[in-house]
Amino acid sequence: MSLMNLMNKVLGFQANPEKPLISLVLLLDRPRELHDDKVQHAVWEAWRRHYGPADEASTVVGEQPTYVVSSRDRSFVVNSYSTPYVKDVQRAAKSIEPDLVRQAFLRHKAWISVDLLRPQIPEGKEFVECMGLLGKLAAELIDEDCVALTSPHTNQTQVCSPAIREKLLGTNPFDAFREPVKPAVKSAVPDAPLQPPPSVAEAQRRWPEFMQAFGSRKSGQLFSVRANVTDGRRQEMVWIRVQTIRGADISGLIDNHPARLTELKQGDRVSAKAGEVSDWMYVDRGNLVGGFTERLIAGHS
Repeated sequence: MSLMNLMNKVLGFQANPEKPLISLVLLLDRPRELHDDKVQHAVWEAWRRHYGPADEASTVVGEQPTYVVSSRDRSFVVNSYSTPYVKDVQRAAKSIEPDLVRQAFLRHKAWISVDLLRPQIPEGKEFVECMGLLGKLAAELIDEDCVALTSPHTNQTQVCSPAIREKLLGTNPFDAFREPVKPAVKSAVPDAPLQPPPSVAEAQRRWPEFMQAFGSRKSGQLFSVRANVTDGRRQEMVWIRVQTIRGADISGLIDNHPARLTELKQGDRVSAKAGEVSDWMYVDRGNLVGGFTERLIAGHS
């Protein structure tokens, strides 16, 4: 589905192509593929202090490379592309100063952007709120592969660094471009382990419930899990209609049309590990049990 069709379906309006979106773009030194779980986790971490840990107003829909993030009456787009941000990197770099920033720009091979989709031209308090959300989400997506930050809206570029992230978390994320910063220095302290988003954590916590129900399943009853599979070239999170579970090994058939896997299709047999399951569901006497991620995306508890 194209971004335009996705916006029409989810948001019910047409973006004006003549007005550039307000964006923050992370320039990366290597491709980074964003799965919907990673985007959902980033949204949760970035905005939970703004809306509170119990907030369920934020939803993520889409697939690699484009996701639409909706939060109440505001919408954002997260893009992730494995190509340079501009067609001619060498030519674009000639206009970038100082040399430290230009060299960082020349190193990039991929990019991730956070764009404000709605409201397109916020004013007053709404502008401050939207910029805060934009900056916090961009800051959450920064990783060690980020070499530079650019703003097509203001035509500014800056070297990525811990100081940049701190400024993105402030009231005005575009303060990140106001003064020179030093390049990032890799910390000797290991990063804290990434915590799964609440929906995935609940699915993992309640996994024994799924196992018990599967062990006493009735004829014709369907059980599905959502897990990451690979076709040898790419990976994708897919739904698997479970046929057997032996210890931690799950075997079944792909239950949806893969978007990125070229060597696998719906109905093909695949396997997964119980520890890698991000969601599960089954129907019990007409009631859906599980489906934690799907409920979150649909806006239901």
